[in-house]
Amino acid sequence: MRLGLIALFVAFIATPAMADTFSLEYQGSALAIIPLGSITVDASIEDNSYDIQTHMQSGGLLNIFEHMNIAASASGAIDGDHVIWRRYDLDHHYARKHRIIAMNVADNGEVVAQINPTYRLWGSPPTSDEQRRSARDPLSSMVAMAIDVGEHQRCQGSYPTFDGRFFYRLELSGGARGHFDSAGYDGEVLKCTMAYVAVAGFEGTDSWG
Repeated sequence: MRLGLIALFVAFIATPAMADTFSLEYQGSALAIIPLGSITVDASIEDNSYDIQTHMQSGGLLNIFEHMNIAASASGAIDGDHVIWRRYDLDHHYARKHRIIAMNVADNGEVVAQINPTYRLWGSPPTSDEQRRSARDPLSSMVAMAIDVGEHQRCQGSYPTFDGRFFYRLELSGGARGHFDSAGYDGEVLKCTMAYVAVAGFEGTDSWG
């Protein structure tokens, strides 16, 4: 689910303009017939700051297996083409469970995370403090990808990402140009391929580990 949201966001804002505000709503379906749920993304990217909110809700066939409702937001600064995240919040309802994550970066660069309820398992190996410091939150990684692709017109780069427990790299490649006509946008886009590389915080039973 995380990967699908990121891929959709990157495909839509492959060439963002600075000082722009955009909104995306997506309705997912299986075989283009059976509804799976919806994703909304609202973001404001200024010359030196950004703010992004997302909401994802499962629906239709997906609800048979697991009902899911996710609301997340992130904000931070932009220095040239460098995205500096400051805060990340996640409110996650899934399988009759509810978890809230609030992360921010302290003045000394330490990543402070409040997780309620806390995780029972932290992975093998768990995410280290050095890995936390080197990463952005998931939404800020999406913003960084969009800015990089827009500035350099190429799908290239590795983006260390931390979401409170999992540390992984999002790696861009590809770069074929194509036409995109959906969610209120009709025009040419640069289509990137993204790999999700699990690094730390995962267990052998994690489906994406």
